[in-house]
Amino acid sequence: MSKLIVFISACLVLQFTYTFGQNERVIRQLHSADQAVKADKFGKALKKYEKILKISPENKHALIGMAYTSSVIGQNQRTNAKKRKYYQQSMQYAQKAYQLSSMSTDANYMMALIKDKQAEFAEAEERIRLAKEMQEHANYTLKFEQENAGAYFLLGRSYFLLATLPFDSRAEVERGIPAQRALELAIENFQKAIKLDPNRVLYYYSLALAYEEDLKIDKALDAVNRALSLEPTPEDGGTSLIMRCQELKFMIN
Repeated sequence: MSKLIVFISACLVLQFTYTFGQNERVIRQLHSADQAVKADKFGKALKKYEKILKISPENKHALIGMAYTSSVIGQNQRTNAKKRKYYQQSMQYAQKAYQLSSMSTDANYMMALIKDKQAEFAEAEERIRLAKEMQEHANYTLKFEQENAGAYFLLGRSYFLLATLPFDSRAEVERGIPAQRALELAIENFQKAIKLDPNRVLYYYSLALAYEEDLKIDKALDAVNRALSLEPTPEDGGTSLIMRCQELKFMIN
C-alpha cells in the first residue's frame, strides 16, 4: 500500500512539473505574441497565437489575440472576399472567448469590434441586429472600463449604422430610436473616444462622416483635417484610410 502511495505521489509531482513547465512556456509565448502586436507585426503575432492555441486551446488571452489580429489583417486586405475570410475567422475566435467567459470585458469588446467589421457587408436588417448587439457588448465593456476609448468608438459606430440605414429601413429603427437621435449619439461617442485617445485617424474620420451626415460641413472639414494630420495605424486601415479621408475632404469641399 505504501509503495502505491509513493508511486501516485511521484506521478502527481511529474504531472505538476509538466503542467507548470507548459504554463511557463505558454506565458513566454503569449508575451512574445503580444510584443509582435505592439510592433504592428500582425502576421507574426497571428502565427504565435495560433501555436499557443495548439497547446492550450481554451486560453482566453490567445483566443482574443487571434480574434484581434485576424480582424486587423482582414481590415488591410484589398478584396472583400479576403476581408470576409479574416473577419469570419476573427468572429470564430471571439465567440469562443466569449463562450468561455461572457463576463470578460476583453471578450465583449472583441465581439463588438468584429460585429462592426461584419456590418460592412450586411443588408439593412442584418445591420440593425449587429448594431444592437454591438451596443450590448460595448456598454458592458464601458460598465467596467469607463475610459476605454475603443468601446466608446464602437458604441458610436453602432449608432451611426442605425442613423444611416436606407430610407425604407428607418421605420423599423425608429420604433426604438429616431435616426437623428442615433446620429447625435454617434457624434457624442466619437467625441468621447477622441478625448480619451486623440491620435486615432479612424476616430476623426468617423466623426467627420457623422458631421457630414448631419450637414455640419465646417465641423466635418475640421475633423477630416485633423485625421489627415495624424499617422494611420494598421488597425485603422493604414494608408487606405488616408485615401478615404482625402476622398471625403474632396467631397466636402
